[in-house]
Amino acid sequence: KLGLESIVSTKKIVSNVLAGYARAMNNSQGSNSIETLYRLMDGGVEALEFNVSKDFVGLRTPLKDLTLKPNILIAGIIRGRKAIIPGGMDEILPGDRVVVIAAGQQYSDLNDIIQ
Repeated sequence: KLGLESIVSTKKIVSNVLAGYARAMNNSQGSNSIETLYRLMDGGVEALEFNVSKDFVGLRTPLKDLTLKPNILIAGIIRGRKAIIPGGMDEILPGDRVVVIAAGQQYSDLNDIIQ
């Protein structure tokens, strides 16, 4: 009745940004550290950007052959200045950045998404 279609809560926005920053900083010492983290849907879903190092267990394996944990989506691969929307034949290489969407679980390392 008021004509409002959405409500913006600055308190929630700031808390999500700080939580994402804190998690990213906390995990920055790891080999597959989180570069960027966004929380969506009241924190039930996270979009994470991981830096890929040579110790990732899924290196040079076609994505179709990786067994991912439930509710995980590899949404993008950034290789140099090129953004790749991945398909089953794409592979993750050292130095890539990988965008992962995860629901219902928090991950701090790219290896954690593999079963």
